[in-house]
Amino acid sequence: MIHIPCLESRLVAVRRDCAALRRLGLQARPARLPDGPHVVVDARTDHDAHRARVALPLWLAHHFPGLPALDWAAIDSDVLVALTVSKPVTAALLPAPAGGWRSVTPLCVEAVADGAAWQLAVAHRSGPSEPHEVFFETFPRAPTARLDTRVPGWIAGHRVPVRVVLGRSAVRPRLLTRMSIGDLLVIERVDARLECGPGPAAHGLFRVKVMERNIALTESWDDEALPAMPHGQWEEAPRPLADESPAEAMARDDCHSGDGSMWGGSPDRAAHGDDGWPSDLPPGADRPPPRSTASHTAAAAPAIVPTALTASTPAIQDVPVQATFVLDELTLSFGELAQLETGATLPLRQGCLSRVDIRIDGTRVAHGRLVRLEDGLAVEIDALHVSSGAGG
Repeated sequence: MIHIPCLESRLVAVRRDCAALRRLGLQARPARLPDGPHVVVDARTDHDAHRARVALPLWLAHHFPGLPALDWAAIDSDVLVALTVSKPVTAALLPAPAGGWRSVTPLCVEAVADGAAWQLAVAHRSGPSEPHEVFFETFPRAPTARLDTRVPGWIAGHRVPVRVVLGRSAVRPRLLTRMSIGDLLVIERVDARLECGPGPAAHGLFRVKVMERNIALTESWDDEALPAMPHGQWEEAPRPLADESPAEAMARDDCHSGDGSMWGGSPDRAAHGDDGWPSDLPPGADRPPPRSTASHTAAAAPAIVPTALTASTPAIQDVPVQATFVLDELTLSFGELAQLETGATLPLRQGCLSRVDIRIDGTRVAHGRLVRLEDGLAVEIDALHVSSGAGG
């Protein structure tokens, strides 16, 4: 099966907290602690305690401004710790929540190496100096003004379909009419999202991360940091030569893909065998043939676009249409939709990786299993659906 690394629950929580802090007017981002010594600080409000970390050079330069040229790295570590924890503490180095800190106490000096946990990196400016970042495990979260998500009682229980979309591709009808079982359709633009609404009018709700059995809502369409990615702006699909099959065309052309963020990084080339196919495939999946020798001797598959389109002029058949790759479809009420927020998780249908729907303008034209390519993702066609031109 395809190995999908679980999104760290810590990162999900940090992203949610960063979104809340941005709504409070603070500059915050998820970050791992940079290497080097840090002062560990216990910062308390009237209600709870929080752990913060400040880079040691910054801490010492702030508390000993008369010795800016001193090489702190040359001082014995025990002396540094003594200087740090014994110096009268000022909270000026830390960004403060509403109401300020009740106490700020340095605890120790901690060396940070690779692999540190995700932190809230909160920007702060102390005096005329350049802004710096303080790293928090958690930060006080005052109640924030949120959009009124209440819905009228008469519609709160109304249920609507919500789709988990992996991405989209621009595909020519000419390619669709020649597609058969076993062919690959590449996902040109990987952009995993939760959306609702019909076809091209679909409305994005959240960006998501796909995990083993569920999805995590990572960025809301209302978050400031969410980059605009409007529908309909997709790269052009590879154009097959007159005498080659769709699979051969895909083997010839570079596969377009998104930034791979849904899998936590670029596709792993090391996971492929000698024939270029993934070593890990979905449950129950047969290993596809090598791309360079793919052949299709089965009986011709039924057309998957309306007859009027298949009989149209060549020019019309070269006008690309948008194919949407749907991993799963859920049914939620308006009341449930109103309660969704960044960091929440939703369950996925079992086996959905082996049955990804390919839809054009809401019409289901095919389905297949998700496979990983050297430089992207694709769906290997398992079944074709004769289209009547109506939505499905």
